[in-house]
Amino acid sequence: MWETLVDAGFPAEKVIEVPPHIPIADRVTGDLRNNDRDYVLYAGSLFPHKGVQFLLRASQLVDKNHQILVVGDGFYRDGLEHLVAELGLAERVRFLGHVPPDGMKYEYMRSKIAVVPSACPETFRLVGPEAMSYACPVVAFESGGVSSWLQDCRNGFLVKPKDIQGLADKLEILLQNEDLSSETGKWARQYVATEFTPQRHLQNLVRVYEEAILQYERA
Repeated sequence: MWETLVDAGFPAEKVIEVPPHIPIADRVTGDLRNNDRDYVLYAGSLFPHKGVQFLLRASQLVDKNHQILVVGDGFYRDGLEHLVAELGLAERVRFLGHVPPDGMKYEYMRSKIAVVPSACPETFRLVGPEAMSYACPVVAFESGGVSSWLQDCRNGFLVKPKDIQGLADKLEILLQNEDLSSETGKWARQYVATEFTPQRHLQNLVRVYEEAILQYERA
């Protein structure tokens, strides 16, 4: 996202990234994940730029049995429901509406993959690292700040924005390969546990304030 802001005209020296603290999940279990029905999770607002339509179209190209869980609400829900009917995915897609934070733990724990299909540059997209903290690998479009936390072929997969076939291919790979999915999820959880600690977050905040004070004193 740093590059996006600089390209938009913000002075590079005034753009500082401060990743948030993301609590690591207390307990991760494989009991909720099985091969009979693999869940693919989208969580976020239902607006066109969030890209759920790309996920739905990609799902149509995936052979492996799975179900799309759509968490969230927004004015685009009606359009997405019409698209589901048009694509013949009524048995494959469930719209769960708003799910409170406490309920998201269950959705993360039962989902085999979380998808971030944003068609616009996201500043960070917290849902990705949150899913990773539950050992849930992420497949995302490479836009905005997503690549700051998603390491392609390590803790998840990056896909070119709006590449429906590419998204379908990555979903298929993880859905078909249990060992790869498990290993990717393990690395994802470890990455969050290492990179998004409260200590690191506070250190970054202190660094920003110290720099601001120095600039004020020099003025």
